Amino acid sequence: MNIHKAIRSVLEYYKSGNLQQAVSVCEDILEINPQHITILHLLGAVHQQLHNYDAAIKYLKAALELDPNSFEGFYNLGGAYTKKGELNKAVDCYQNVIELNPQFIDAYINLGNIFQSQCLLDEAISCYQKAVQLNPNDAGTYINLGIAFQNKGEIEKSKIYLENSIKLNPNFAEPYYHLGNIFKNKGQLDQAISYYRKAILHNPNYVDSYNNLGIIFRNKGQIDESIACYKKVLELNPHSAGAYNNLSISFYDKGQLDEAELYSKRALQIKPDFLTAYSNFLLYMNYNSRYTTNDIFSEHIKFAQHFEPTLYASIVAHSNEKSLHRKLRIGYVSPDFRQHSVAYFIEPVFASQNKKQFEVFCYSLVSAEDKVTRRLQGYADHWRNITGIPDEKAAEMIQNDRMDILVDLAGHTANNRMILFARKPAPVQITWIGYPATTGLSTMDYKIVDSYTDPPGMTEQF
Repeated sequence: MNIHKAIRSVLEYYKSGNLQQAVSVCEDILEINPQHITILHLLGAVHQQLHNYDAAIKYLKAALELDPNSFEGFYNLGGAYTKKGELNKAVDCYQNVIELNPQFIDAYINLGNIFQSQCLLDEAISCYQKAVQLNPNDAGTYINLGIAFQNKGEIEKSKIYLENSIKLNPNFAEPYYHLGNIFKNKGQLDQAISYYRKAILHNPNYVDSYNNLGIIFRNKGQIDESIACYKKVLELNPHSAGAYNNLSISFYDKGQLDEAELYSKRALQIKPDFLTAYSNFLLYMNYNSRYTTNDIFSEHIKFAQHFEPTLYASIVAHSNEKSLHRKLRIGYVSPDFRQHSVAYFIEPVFASQNKKQFEVFCYSLVSAEDKVTRRLQGYADHWRNITGIPDEKAAEMIQNDRMDILVDLAGHTANNRMILFARKPAPVQITWIGYPATTGLSTMDYKIVDSYTDPPGMTEQF
C-alpha cells in the first residue's frame, strides 16, 4: 500500500463527507502500521465527525502517547471530551494546548466557553481577554466577552464589548440580540425591540429574538403582536415547549381560556416536567366555567403527585429552637414585591408587625425593582433577592436563616416558586393572598382565607 497516497485519499474522503470510507482506509493503514501518528490523528478526527466520541478519544490518546508534545492532538482531544460532556477533561486538554503553544487562540476561546457554561465567569473572561490580546479583530470573541460580563451583572462592560463586536462585524446577529436583552432587562422596551429586529434582519431564523419580542409585546399590552411572534417561533421550531407556553399566556391575557389551555397542554406534551406550563394550566382552570371545584382540586393534587415525590429525600429535619422567649422568624416569598395587587395587601401587614416579636425576612423574586419594592424593603429586617437562584440553593439559604414560618404569596401565579416550598425549607409553611385555590402541595401546612375567598360551608372539603 502506498501510505502517502492512502493518506491523500483519507483527506479527500474527509473533505467530501465520505466519512465511513475514510475510516475504512485508516483502519487498513493501521493494520500495516499501528503506530502511524498521522492516521491516528485523522481517525480520531473522523470519529469525532461521526459523533463516535469514545472511538475518537481512543485514537487521539493513542496518538498523544506517541507524540506528547502535539498541541493539535490535545486540542482535538479537548473537542472530543467537550462533545462527550466530560468538561473537566476537556479543560485539562486545552490547558495543555496553551502550555505547549501559548499563541493558540482557539484554545483560549474554547476554554472560555467551557468556563462560561460552568458559570466560572471570571475564568471565562480571562480566557477571552487573552484571545482578544492575540487577535484584537475577532468580533466573535468580543461577543463572548459581552455575554460573560452580562451574566456577571457588569452591564456597562457588556455593552462596550457587544458594541465593539458590531463595529468589527455589523453582520453578526448575536450582539444585537444580547444588547436587546440588556435593554429588555432595564425595562427600556422600545430600544430592546429595535435591537431584536436588527438581530432578525441579520438572521431571519433567530428564534430567541422572536421569542423575546413576543414577551415584550405582551408586556406592552400588544397581545396580537406577541401571538404573531410566538407563532413565528413555532414555525421555526415546532417542538418549542417554551413558545407553546408563552402562546398560552397571551391567549389567557385575551381571555381566550380554551386556547390558553390548549397551548399549555401542548407545552406539557413536549416537556412533561415543565413546571411553569403546569402552573399556568392550573391558573387557567380557576377562570374556566367548564371546571367544577372538584376538578380544580383534583388537578392541583395531580400536580403535587407529579413533582413532589422526587424531592422527599431533600427534605431535612428542622431543629428550630422551641422557645417562647425569642422572636419568631417569618419569611415571605413573592415575585410581587413591586407595584402589584399583592403588594397592596401585604404592605399594611409588614407595617403592623411587632418588631419585638417577629424578625421579618423577604425572599424577593422581583427582577425589575420599583418604588414599591424600595418601600417594602424598609419594613423587612432582612431582604434576599432569590431571582435566578435555583430552588435547591434558595431552600438551603432559607434553612440557614433558620426560618420558623415561610409564607408563599403567589400560589400558581406568574413566577411562583412552588417547588421551593415542596422542599419544605421551613417547619411551618403557609400560602396566602396571591391565589384562589389550593397549591396542591402536601408540604404546605396552612392557607389563610376569609369569608370572601372561602365562604363558610363551601370549601372546607378542600
